[in-house]
Amino acid sequence: MGIKKKTNEFKTQSPDGKTVIIYEVTEFLDARSFEKTNARVEGLKSFHTADGKHVHFIGEGEYKIVETGIILRRV
Repeated sequence: MGIKKKTNEFKTQSPDGKTVIIYEVTEFLDARSFEKTNARVEGLKSFHTADGKHVHFIGEGEYKIVETGIILRRV
C-alpha cells in the first residue's frame, strides 16, 4: 500500500491566455525488506488542475485537460 503526495506545482497557460495551476502528485509505494522496514519507492505520477480536473502530460511542456480537451503550455 502506498501514499500519494503533491510533489510539484507549476503554472501553465491556455490558448486564450488564462493561467492554470497544475499539481503533480506522486504515489510512493512500500518497498520493505528485512534491512529497511520503512522503505518507499517512487511510483506513478498524475496531474490535475487546482480545481480538480484531470490532466494528461503530452510532452515537451504540453498538457491536456481531460474533461475539456484544452491544451496547456508550461510557462
